[in-house]
Amino acid sequence: MYRAKRFIENYLVNKFGKGGSASREASLNGGRSFAELDVTIVITFESLYAKLNKEIEKSANDHIEFWSHLDSQMVDLNVLHKLGLNIINNTKRINELWLQLTRINPSYPKALQIYGTYLVQIKNDNSEGEEFILKASQMSRPKSVVEEGQGGGQMNGHQQQINDFEMMFAEDTAIVVISGNKDSQAKIMKTNNGITKLFGYNTFEVHGHEVNILMPPIIGVKHNFFLDNYFKTGRERIINSELQSFAMLRVGHIFSISLIVKPVPSLKNDIQYIGLIKPTGKDYDYILTD
Repeated sequence: MYRAKRFIENYLVNKFGKGGSASREASLNGGRSFAELDVTIVITFESLYAKLNKEIEKSANDHIEFWSHLDSQMVDLNVLHKLGLNIINNTKRINELWLQLTRINPSYPKALQIYGTYLVQIKNDNSEGEEFILKASQMSRPKSVVEEGQGGGQMNGHQQQINDFEMMFAEDTAIVVISGNKDSQAKIMKTNNGITKLFGYNTFEVHGHEVNILMPPIIGVKHNFFLDNYFKTGRERIINSELQSFAMLRVGHIFSISLIVKPVPSLKNDIQYIGLIKPTGKDYDYILTD
């Protein structure tokens, strides 16, 4: 049964994926295609990264308290013992969190930077720490044209998957998963923290609402028609292509975005759509009229 389920899902991915090539090629993350790369991975990563920050902050405070107490005139061995145990246990938690993070995305610049700084400034491991800091700097650099498009040529399936993967983890990307099920069409099912950074909503405010809550009314009223048309015809006018459009902040301001929408067929959840939303960087708002 499981093998049949996977076979049918792969068939659907190939059918709905652009040309099927990106879905058929080997990909990141254990050979998964983008369609199988559930947004929960990104949400899990965000949670682990937040925990890593807190544990490193605790570790810094415990180290400061340990050395301050050791340098005091009244040294209490019991206090030193307790602080030492805290530091040991905290180090284990940090290492476990770091291992989990790198299994998901070993190249996230901020995580590399904070972990490298932790090794250098708290653990006095300059050699390994500086390697992570250097890698963070390299990963933060804008890519050249050659790196992104191989000299202006069209990206192959594997390059496109790498680009999708990196975009999902970009700080300025909001990820929105909506339902394609007829009973709950266009309802928001999952989001990452980018929904707060980009739109001003908390995740719980948008879950269960139709995705047009993020759109100017002139676009939002037509959104379900676009979904129906794609579902009936399979024509990819918007799906699997980068689209320049507009979105609306929680406070009502309209701004320009770059949008990529990809279908995710699944026997468990019917079809879903993943939207990757990035601001275009313009410093002004818009007024749209019909």
